[in-house]
Amino acid sequence: MKFDGDALKAVAIENADYLQSKLDSVRSALQSQILYLAVKEGESITTLIISSEKSPLENMTYALEGTPCSNIENNNVCVYPTSVMQRFPQDKLLQDIGFDGYMGAPIINEDSTVVGIVVALFDFIDEPVLLKTQFFGNFAEQLSLYIQKCHLDKRTGSHLSLLNEVQSISKTGAWEFYNKAKQVFWSDEIYAIYGVSKGRELSPEEAIKFYAPAAQDIIKDAFTNLLKDAEPYNLELEFVDATGNTKWVRTTGNAELDSNGNLLRVFGAFEDITEQKLMSIQTREHADKLENILNNLNDAVITINSQGRMLQCNDVAVRMFGFSREEMLGSNVAIIMPEPYATKHDDYMRHYESTGEAKIIGVGRQLPARRKNGEIFQMELSLTETTQNGEKQYIGLVRDISERIEAEDAIYNLAFTDNVTNLRNSQWFEREAKEHMFKAMRQGHYVHALLLDIDKMASFNHRFGFHNGDKALKQVADKLKAIIGHDYAIFKYDADSFVILSHKTASKTDLYSFNSNLIESALLHSDNYRVDIGGTTYSLSGSLGSAIFNPAEHSFEAMLSVLEHAVMRAKNDAPFGLCHIDKDGIDEYDKYIAIRDRVQTVANRGELSLALQPQYNANEEIIAFEALIRWHSAEFGWVSPADFIPIAEETGAIFSIGEWVIEAACDALTEIMSEGICSKVSINISARQIVAPEFAQFLTRTTKEKGIPPQVLMLELTETALVSDMSLVRKTMLKLAELGFHFSIDDFGTGYSSLAYLKELPISELKIDKYFVDDIVDDALDKEYVIVDAIINMAKALGVSCIAEGVENEIQRNYLNRSGCNIFQGYYFSKPLNEKDWKQLLKTGTFSSSLH
Repeated sequence: MKFDGDALKAVAIENADYLQSKLDSVRSALQSQILYLAVKEGESITTLIISSEKSPLENMTYALEGTPCSNIENNNVCVYPTSVMQRFPQDKLLQDIGFDGYMGAPIINEDSTVVGIVVALFDFIDEPVLLKTQFFGNFAEQLSLYIQKCHLDKRTGSHLSLLNEVQSISKTGAWEFYNKAKQVFWSDEIYAIYGVSKGRELSPEEAIKFYAPAAQDIIKDAFTNLLKDAEPYNLELEFVDATGNTKWVRTTGNAELDSNGNLLRVFGAFEDITEQKLMSIQTREHADKLENILNNLNDAVITINSQGRMLQCNDVAVRMFGFSREEMLGSNVAIIMPEPYATKHDDYMRHYESTGEAKIIGVGRQLPARRKNGEIFQMELSLTETTQNGEKQYIGLVRDISERIEAEDAIYNLAFTDNVTNLRNSQWFEREAKEHMFKAMRQGHYVHALLLDIDKMASFNHRFGFHNGDKALKQVADKLKAIIGHDYAIFKYDADSFVILSHKTASKTDLYSFNSNLIESALLHSDNYRVDIGGTTYSLSGSLGSAIFNPAEHSFEAMLSVLEHAVMRAKNDAPFGLCHIDKDGIDEYDKYIAIRDRVQTVANRGELSLALQPQYNANEEIIAFEALIRWHSAEFGWVSPADFIPIAEETGAIFSIGEWVIEAACDALTEIMSEGICSKVSINISARQIVAPEFAQFLTRTTKEKGIPPQVLMLELTETALVSDMSLVRKTMLKLAELGFHFSIDDFGTGYSSLAYLKELPISELKIDKYFVDDIVDDALDKEYVIVDAIINMAKALGVSCIAEGVENEIQRNYLNRSGCNIFQGYYFSKPLNEKDWKQLLKTGTFSSSLH
């Protein structure tokens, strides 16, 4: 917030004594009769502080129009050595107080906006007028800077209370040491990092003892060299705090010297980098930097005439540009300008003299400058026009900002560059992607983005170490950057992943222009993943998710979620898995997210129900039922188990859903058993359920509470469940089998089971997956279906029943029966029934109540 007239008045009130003494001193030096500081309020001027040679004067307000400084908005220094009352007869103030010499200069803020005025009144201005004018102009500029500083000091103070919190969050403290006084000061955060109470006496010698033994000599030598030779240091060392916790810290040290090169103090930062987090730029650094700029102005001041000849320069200008004062005075200012500015400068001056048009007068601007030795550096130039004895002159304030630019570049790179790959990081990607998406949205265009994850990078790091892992990532990053061309940009995303964004956008009809297949194949080329570690070549691989997005429909966060989902699916086809999600795929993902959110609590919302599908023997008698879950969502309608069961497995909601199915099936059995009917029911058990420590306890407790004999429940396990943790699954199955529960292997033939471990399990039944049953299309006696026959023969070898699911026609039923399959399930016999129809069927249909 720039300071304005109100701020000027506030500064004048708070610093009245200092400003009064300043005005008194300057008035005496100028030999003027009155000197006052005033605030500009619209078209009026109101005095704030008045220095008078005679008796004190009361503050006054007068109209700006018709006064010598009526053109104050041009930031000019107004000088009238004599006859000012005759030139400005409408200025009542001048007429009343009767002074004939006048100097006026603006008080400006950071934007060069005039907020006030400083005026000196004389009986007449004696010689040297030019020197007095320059002195007065410099005084006005310094007064403006002082007021700006006071205003900024007040604003800065309101932020200081936040700095301790910033230090705590960033885990960075500050220290300083005064060598002569042997005084050391620590910030609160350093005490926190050391693990000692605030205010404890902690000398440098004591502080060094907290470092690990191997690091103590390093920090001791660095600190000694800092005190002796002002040699700065920046070290990362092992450290043990007062509570015995091992840490890594980054410690820096710098020296401050006086103008004679004598040491004033040493200071530095102390940062806990154990978690290797990139530190934010500290608010204190900004405040200190601003304070240093204001308290240590290093500005060159140069005055030139309308012909561009230098009339005056201060010592800073001599040091800054490397010329002697004699070489500068009288020379064209072009000697401190590089080309093409030097050659064109006289033309610029003539153009301004004839047209009055200039882009630099009264406006701070960054430009290149030239030293005597030819070195080019960046300066910040503020140019003010003034008039001396009727001749235009220009006063330039020049600040060397080359070091500041270098520091800002360093900070910028630290904040937005990945230190392993030297690619722009995820923060920069977010900034660029959001801007890119916003532009595309305004044009009604689409954007193309990809997410590439290096496969099994954790294993590589474990095998070769993180140092070599970083080398491998750098090599892959360099190759990827080289092959993507100019149409795409690549960024480091996560620890071992990269995000790629197309520079261009495309309309819906021109999506082909993204050439997504080309960039995908280029990114997944195996050559990109061959890395050299210690002279040996190793091969990595990657998984790639790709999608084309409509920014009008998807936010930046949604885009990342879709890409991460695509990579997860691509991992199923690793190595070099690829998943490109089109519009339908994004809609499917949106549905997936919605289902994932709702499935967490579906078991408690009363939206689940059971459907029971009969299982028949060869005589077409019902011998059992399979309990199938149904979900009718208030939001989505009927949701297929194929959609929500995998999501429930992924999120852990399968535990509550699985318990709901068991309890619902037991409740249904309890009800029919109360009517004297007994039926066998198969219940699907997920891989995550069977290995849960409390599963067996829950199952036995539930059946016991509801009075259900274990023999009536057939627990169906997929082959995936068996191989998830074979020893634990086998232990659970044997325990439950001893209690009377039966087990069926569901979807047999689609997994990775083998006869060797199936033989060890208490299995009562193998279930032929519908995928193989669908292959049966011919009932000829000489026809064979090898896999179906093999499964049936395996069931016979194991001495267990064989059931075929998905039987939909008579051809399938006849072949299965003839081949020795003795139990059938499918739409040929019956669709799944709701509980009401199931109970009715048990009461009236053909039914075998055998439990064996």
